[in-house]
Amino acid sequence: ADNDFIDGIPSELGQLRELKVLDLSNNGKLAGILPTVLGELSKLQHLNLKNTGLTGPIPEELGRLTNMDALNLDLNSLTGSIPRDIFGITKMKELRLASNSLRGTIPAEVGNAIGLTQLTLFENNLEGPLPREIGNLVNLTHLMIMANGLNSTLPETLGNLVNLERFILEQNSFTGELPTTLGNLKELKEIHAGNNGLSGPLPTELGRLTALQEMGFTENEFNGTIPTELGNLSNLWFLWLGVNSFSGTVPGWIGTSKLVQSLQELEITYSNLEGTLPAEWGMLSELKKLKMHRNTLITGTIPMAWANMTKLEGLWMFNTSLTGSVSHLCREDFEDFGSQDCEDCGLEVDLEDVECECCACCVNNDYVETGDDDEQYEDEYDGDGNENEDLD
Repeated sequence: ADNDFIDGIPSELGQLRELKVLDLSNNGKLAGILPTVLGELSKLQHLNLKNTGLTGPIPEELGRLTNMDALNLDLNSLTGSIPRDIFGITKMKELRLASNSLRGTIPAEVGNAIGLTQLTLFENNLEGPLPREIGNLVNLTHLMIMANGLNSTLPETLGNLVNLERFILEQNSFTGELPTTLGNLKELKEIHAGNNGLSGPLPTELGRLTALQEMGFTENEFNGTIPTELGNLSNLWFLWLGVNSFSGTVPGWIGTSKLVQSLQELEITYSNLEGTLPAEWGMLSELKKLKMHRNTLITGTIPMAWANMTKLEGLWMFNTSLTGSVSHLCREDFEDFGSQDCEDCGLEVDLEDVECECCACCVNNDYVETGDDDEQYEDEYDGDGNENEDLD
């Protein structure tokens, strides 16, 4: 790995019949196509050709590598469809085909790869449904399929993936309601399903996912009220629900639930919420970022109890009907309170028609949208879809 090989993978490699590991990863100038003779390496267990400039299709002959444990072809320019025969390698634990130009559907044969623990197919041009046969992969811990053109409804068989920890499906075209069987995924730590066409109410069964740390459902068509059962998620630190069609008042129960001990980011923007801001949210002692903007029916003032949010770093509430003052949110422990410099404030606020006696940093500047909200996932994850870790 990490050499400067060029001019493609030599076909002579097919003569190394005892080879068990082949790692040419991160040789971006290697280029060329995948030679079909690789299918002759019957003892090969680990093939890593990530980021090697490969083009062309994935040879069907790779399906002959029945001893394969891990196949990584991420970050190339591979084209064509995913060969069905690859999923006949029942010993394979990791299959990584992310960040290519693969087309076609995810074959139903995916359900034959019963040894898989990690399946990464994100950032391709895949379309069609997520096959119901995906539910056969009961050992799966990571399912990463974001940034494709996948559509149709999500299969109920997802509820069979009882070992799943990360399920990332955002930036597709999935429709319909979330399967209630997702409530079976007791090991799930992350689910990101933003930028789809999902609809209906959020299932109350999501409240069973007590290991969950991140939940992202922004930019869908969910409706109804936000279920109180989400308050059972005592490990959740990231909750993004904005740009949906929820109804009802601002959910005050969040401030009296188990979320008070973990929640750090809360986003419910542009979601038709109405009423006043709940004083109970002052109990969210770990909260750092709160985004409620573009809920024009939110009225009243910022509750005095919110002064207890001592870790709050950012408050986004423009395009609401709030009035009054945010002076009580200022950091009184700063020297020269009342005339502190902007860089000392420690709090970023975007509001309209709201006053502050501390300084003029927060509320008198015009807010300019940058699109950063939509890039939250990309900022926190590397090119492999991993959060500050290398799973290679």
